[in-house]
Amino acid sequence: MPNNHIIIGDIDSKMLEKEKLSAAEEGLQHINHIIEQRKTGEFMVVKGFLPWLLTGLLNPMLQKKGH
Repeated sequence: MPNNHIIIGDIDSKMLEKEKLSAAEEGLQHINHIIEQRKTGEFMVVKGFLPWLLTGLLNPMLQKKGH
């Protein structure tokens, strides 16, 4: 998905945004096909760079705290 968190980084250019949304549409078509076939398991998992760091340390800082 296009970047939209300008506090951490810049937003994507319109061209890059369009490319990402097009890729997302293709991904959704693939997911729909998997669902129609009733397949199970993990599909298209990309953990990225140091997932434990992003999940364990950064995610709690980005969560909104309830009042």
